[in-house]
Amino acid sequence: MTFAGWVGPAGNCKGETKYVDAYGVFNDVVVTGWIEIELKDYTAKMSLDANKLQLTSGTTCEASKRTCIGGDGSTAFWSTVDTGDCGLSKYSVIYDGFMDKVEDSDEKDVIYTLETEEYAFALMKKYVESVCGLDLIHSEHPRLLIVENAGISPMLRKTDLAAQNIDQFAYTNAKFLYVEKHLKGQLKEMYYKIINSKCELERQVLENTLSIATSQPAEVARKIMKEEGYTGVVAAEVLHIVKCTRVEVHIRKTNECYEQLPVSYGNETLFLSPRTRILVGNGKQITCEGRMPSMFKIGEQWYRSLPDIIDAPQPEILAPREMPKWKYVSPESLAIGGIYSERDTRKLRDLIVFPLEKGAVLNKILRGATGQQVNTDGISISPFLNEKILHEIAESTWSKISAGFIKFGSVSAGIIGIFMVFRLIKLLVDTAIHSYALYELYGFSILLLGAIWDSVTHLLMHLGHQRQHREHRVARNEGNYDPTAPNEQEELELMRREGQRNDIEAARTTRREAPPIPSRALYPQLKRDEE
Repeated sequence: MTFAGWVGPAGNCKGETKYVDAYGVFNDVVVTGWIEIELKDYTAKMSLDANKLQLTSGTTCEASKRTCIGGDGSTAFWSTVDTGDCGLSKYSVIYDGFMDKVEDSDEKDVIYTLETEEYAFALMKKYVESVCGLDLIHSEHPRLLIVENAGISPMLRKTDLAAQNIDQFAYTNAKFLYVEKHLKGQLKEMYYKIINSKCELERQVLENTLSIATSQPAEVARKIMKEEGYTGVVAAEVLHIVKCTRVEVHIRKTNECYEQLPVSYGNETLFLSPRTRILVGNGKQITCEGRMPSMFKIGEQWYRSLPDIIDAPQPEILAPREMPKWKYVSPESLAIGGIYSERDTRKLRDLIVFPLEKGAVLNKILRGATGQQVNTDGISISPFLNEKILHEIAESTWSKISAGFIKFGSVSAGIIGIFMVFRLIKLLVDTAIHSYALYELYGFSILLLGAIWDSVTHLLMHLGHQRQHREHRVARNEGNYDPTAPNEQEELELMRREGQRNDIEAARTTRREAPPIPSRALYPQLKRDEE
């Protein structure tokens, strides 16, 4: 690239009158060089409310300008996010799905709760704001909004949450809100359990009390009023409760034991009814029994009648034995759950920890590249081996293997071809020799086809020799055989040599050695006949 002056296509040039750069001022010069452009693509943090964008070099730019020069001299370009007329694009959808909506009729509150393996939060409804037809429900946290039936709106869709958009303070505050709502719900449940148990107990007491109203109206009145000094009067289907006047009485001594406590009121001898504390004129006399005496509680002290009134030990007081049914439910997912899923919080953790681990990871990579021993725990190259790279590696490996097989096949085919040519030549020679031998025995006949196969040739020659042997034997038996005749002797010698030559040729040409023709078994017998 020419920075100053002019350079023609024929090699002629013209210098610049004056050229100024970082190295000085030059006159009548031609300056050429090259420009290196580095293009990087990364994600920057932008605040839509403050209209600010922060580059990786640390430079803060105005987001609406869409271009800025960084502190390192590089020029950055970006596209602004279109928030639309409604401004919904500046919101991130954290969770999209079903959740529980609890309405408290006493406090008139509406609480949205969710507790899964990944999410755990509880938000209370404050007020509703309508934006572009959507009802945005504001909660205690100003940055956390709820939209009911958001799935029918195309303006809100769940997308992958960027680590830079995760608000750690909102995450922590939402956990506190969830704990507060959880404890509130557990305490309310415990309160309702207690009230319900108490109500159930009182209902049973009233039912038992009313069942004895006709026989013991005074006892029923005491149970209903929960104190002494009341009596009851049954009138048809109702019970009238009457309060008696409180008077002062004195215990009097008697020689008999009574079910009631003997007392005196003025100059009258009366009896004080147990439990109800009502004065009656007559008492029920009972047998004095020291082991099971009549006992009365006067003030805070217990007494027994033997018939003298003496102190008595406090008896065992019966109490309800119903076990409480309420049980505290611990929020199991509080440790890992929140308004963000565990995968989103892991992104934020990696974003924070990555600058701290960068130096250690680079050191491990350099040590491994230089052949030094390193600990590879926590380092994996699997993110770099995507499906495309693995496919290319597999194709390259297979192409090399297939090329090796093709080369090996070509060499093997050439060797096999040469071997087959030699085999063909050998087959032709063997066939010619076998044909000659068979022709000498059988003449020109269909049996000459047996010359193609070694085993068939040997079989035919063996059968031919046996046939000649039988013919000679028949001729000898008939007296027409002269072993001393020159012609017969020459013929026998020729047959013997022919058989030996065929045996030698067959042993040389066949891959598997065939059994030899029993020539010695034939001719020695003829010699014995000659003798």
